[in-house]
This record gives sequence, structure tokens and C-alpha cells, in this order.
Amino acid sequence: MKINFRYIFRSLAVMTLFFVITILSAQSMKRGYKIDSHDDILDIVTGEEKVNMLLQKSMFEMNKNNDQQKGIKYLLQARDLSKKINYEDGIISSHNTLGDLYRSSGNYTEAINYYLEAATITKNSDRLITLSSIYMNIGYTYKAMKKFDKSIEYGNLALVSAKKLNKKGAEANANYNLAMAYRGKFEYEKALEYNEKALKLYEESENYFGLGRCYNAIGDLNEMSGNYEIAFEAYQKAEKLFKEYNSPGNLSVIYFNLASMSKVFGNYDEALMYLKTSLKISLKIKSERMIKDCYFGLYGLYNLLKDFDKANQYYMLFHSYTAETSTLNSSLAKIEIDYELSKKEMQTNLQLQRERAKRYFYVGSLIFVLALMYFLTYRQLKQRRINELRLEKRRVRAELSSLESKINPHFFFNSLSSISTLISINPDNAKKMLQNISGLFRYALRTSKNQFVTLDEEISIAKKYLELEKIRFGKRLEFELVIPNMLYSVKLPPLLIQPLVENSIKHGIADNIEGGKIYIICEEISKDTIEIRVKDNGKGVSTNGNGTGFGLTSIQERLELMFKKDYLFEINKENGYEVRIQIPKIV
Repeated sequence: MKINFRYIFRSLAVMTLFFVITILSAQSMKRGYKIDSHDDILDIVTGEEKVNMLLQKSMFEMNKNNDQQKGIKYLLQARDLSKKINYEDGIISSHNTLGDLYRSSGNYTEAINYYLEAATITKNSDRLITLSSIYMNIGYTYKAMKKFDKSIEYGNLALVSAKKLNKKGAEANANYNLAMAYRGKFEYEKALEYNEKALKLYEESENYFGLGRCYNAIGDLNEMSGNYEIAFEAYQKAEKLFKEYNSPGNLSVIYFNLASMSKVFGNYDEALMYLKTSLKISLKIKSERMIKDCYFGLYGLYNLLKDFDKANQYYMLFHSYTAETSTLNSSLAKIEIDYELSKKEMQTNLQLQRERAKRYFYVGSLIFVLALMYFLTYRQLKQRRINELRLEKRRVRAELSSLESKINPHFFFNSLSSISTLISINPDNAKKMLQNISGLFRYALRTSKNQFVTLDEEISIAKKYLELEKIRFGKRLEFELVIPNMLYSVKLPPLLIQPLVENSIKHGIADNIEGGKIYIICEEISKDTIEIRVKDNGKGVSTNGNGTGFGLTSIQERLELMFKKDYLFEINKENGYEVRIQIPKIV
């Protein structure tokens, strides 16, 4: 029997490869299981147990893995699930934690909202220790917002809850927060009173961190009151306690305060040492506020020491410093918004999948109905509108033509009246007037078919009319034109100014023995409007004056037809007779 060694080696190679792949896959699965074990558990558990797991996972990610974004997402999931199943402990815990996060990021309004919602639920239960803590958080947040009266209100609520529990630690914290609120209101005696109560309670409960805070507050309040020796001694006690408690954040503040006191006492070298120590700690813990305070303090101190190079160096550092803000401070609100958006997006996608067919049907039906409506009604409505516009245009033209046809005879009869009056007084001038009046009639006939003429043409015909009337009145009639050169090309309806001049002669000059003066004034009152005024210095309208007033009435009617409501027509009868017209500027 012949042995096939090639087949044996090939089989062994395949089997070896299979075993290697199996072992590697098992190890990979094992590692994957270890990595995702928490997520796997979250998929299995439900209800309150799942909420507690989400809260633990949130704290683990934020505190241990320093992954703020992932931790906040777990926290938001715990919040939503707690509300869904009405799990009060989960709601209170998630809202209180979110309030802390928003307060740390400086979004105090959102922090207050979360705290208040947690407090509302807590009030209806027997969780007094939790309620006291939430009230203190609210008071602390209002203090950061400089709303000290609100801070005192919630500080007192926290104190009442703490006293009911007979918990010295909680009562001490409430008294300390009230002291800080009164300090913000500059009520130092009240602040010292509550601080002394907190100090006593911290001593009884051997809370060295709390004692350090109280001594720091004693130093701060006495410094504000000018008791520098007491303040310096209190700061030194706080320094000792914070060193033992290993609290670098509070130590940086204490050293800064000690530097301030040393500066007051004139010990500049000691003040410099304290400030540099405070800056070193602040840089290490990345405390933005304290870093900037130390830079500015060193700038002022070096100025006192007349070391202006170093003073300028710290001044530049103060103005150029920008802290490395944490992911939490810059993106907390964005993480919550993204989470809400992703949640809504999932719900929306499900609804879209179910309703997509309906939407297509509705859209198609709507398009069909709109197309049908357009085909059946739009063309008919459009044609009707065209017919209405044509009729309106014919009506306006007919009315304008009718008015213009009345204006020309009116002008003609008034001119003849002037000539007939002059014949008996001065026949030669009446003859001259009759010869020259033909130019006026030619203008009237020529412009009767035009909708607009230039201001230059209107002024020319008005001047001719005034010159003809001057033959009649002689020195009794004077006139003055006040018109900018740039307005002569502006367009306006024909025979607009001449009837106004005629009206002024009739009412202001004719019956006045001494005569008078007529002014024609044109000006641009805005980039889109011009004003025309014709006035005289006569006595105004005589009560016994004759005339139908047709000229002014026809002008107003023509303006109404041409410009609708986009014009002004005013008559002033005081100190003479003045007609003022404002119309759109047409070039």
C-alpha cells in the first residue's frame, strides 16, 4: 500500500490552521466579553436595577475613565428611564448629579432647574438628609449667581431640614453656607454669627475640612472689617488644617489671602513667597480663577517693589492666560442636546418608515389637486383680472381726460375775465395781454394729451401767466421763485402750478389795494418725495370772495386719480393763502 505523504501533510496543515484560528477567536471573544461585560449586563437588567447600573456606570466613566461625554450619556439614560418607570430615587439622584455638573460648568440656571425638580420629589418623601443637601446646593448656586436673598432663603430651608435630622455635619454646612450668603450682602456681623455656629458644630463632629473653611471665612470677614491681626491668625489656622486635610484647592486660596495680609503689614518678601506658592498650586490643579488672581497679585506686588520688568511680565500673563477648560465645561449642554436629538431621531426614523408611503400618497394627491385647480380656475381668474385692470385703466383715463377738458375752458374763461377787466382800465395793456395769451393756450392744448410734463415746463408757463397778470396789476404784483436746479427735470402732472398761482392772485392780490407778493417754492423733502408750495402775503380768503374753487378741486381730484393715497394736499389760510402739495419724485 502506497502512502500519500502529500495528502497527510496537507491535512495536518489544515487542521493546525483550524486550531490556531479557533484559539485566537476564543481569546478575542474572551477579551471582547471583558470589555463589553457592563454593556451586556445593561442589556439584560431592567427597571430600577438598570437605573442603578446606569448611575454606577456614569460615575465610573466620569471619575475613573475621565470620559465625561460617555458618563453624561449614561446619566441621561438613567434620568429618562427613572421618569418612565417613576423611580423616585433614580430621578432624585440623576437630577442632583446633573445639577452639580451644570453648576460646575457655570450654567447656573440649568443647575437650579435640575435641583428644584429633585427637591420637589424629595419633599414628598422622608429623605430629609437628601433634601437638606439639595437645598444647600440650590443656596450655593444662587450665591454663585450673586442672588444672595435667594441663597439665604434656601440656606434656611437646608438648616431646618438638618435640625430635624439632628445631624451636626449637615447643620454645620447649612450655617456655613448662610455665613457666605450674608458675606455676599456685606452683612459681616451676621456672617460671623453663622460662621461661629458652623465652627462649633465642625469642632464637635471633628470635621477638619469644615474647620478650615470656617477659619478662612473668619479671616476673610475680619480682613473686610479691617481687623488684620485677627484675619492673619485665622488664615494661618486654616493653612494648618488644609495641609493636614491635603486640600490643594483651598490651600491655594489660603496662601493668596496670607499674601494679602503680608502686603498690608508691609512684608513684601513674605507676600511674594505666599503668592508664588499659591500660583504653583493653582497651576498644578488648573484653577483658572486662582491662576489669574495670582498673576494680577504678582503684577501689583512687583510694582510696589519697583521691579517693573517682572510686573509687566505678570501683567501680560494675566491678560493672555486662557485656561484649558475641561470637556465638561465646554460640552455639557451640547452632550445633553446631542443625546436628546439622537433619541428623537430614532423615534422619528421609526415613524418615518411607517408613514413614508402615506406621505407619498398625500403629496401625490395634493399635487394632482393643485394641478387640477390651476387648470380649471387659474387661467379664468387671470383673464378676469386682466379685464378688470383694462376697465380700471380706461376709467382713470376717461376721468383724467374729463378733468383736463374742464381745466382748459376754466383757464380760458379766467383769462378772458382778466382781459375784460383790463380793457376798461388800460386798453393798450389789454391788447398786449390778448396777443401774448396765445402762448398759454398753446401750452394747455399741447399738454392736454400728456400725463406728465417737466417742472421746468410748468414753471415756464407759470412765469408767463405771472408776467401777463403783471401787465394787469403793475407794481402791485411781485413774485419770487425758489427752485433748486436739480429739480427742473422732475416730472409732474400738467397745469398743476398755474391754477395755484391764479388762486393766489385772486385771493391774495386782486382785492388788496397795496398788492402783494407770490412765492413758488419747490424742494426735495426726501429721496422719493418733492414738495411744491404756492403762497402769497395777502389777507387770506375773503368771506365775500367769488369763484367756484374749481381749480383747486380739480387739482386734488387729479392727484387722487394719479397717485391714489401717495400724495399730500394742504391749504393754509393764515397770514395769506398757501397751498402745499407733496407728490412722488418722478425723474
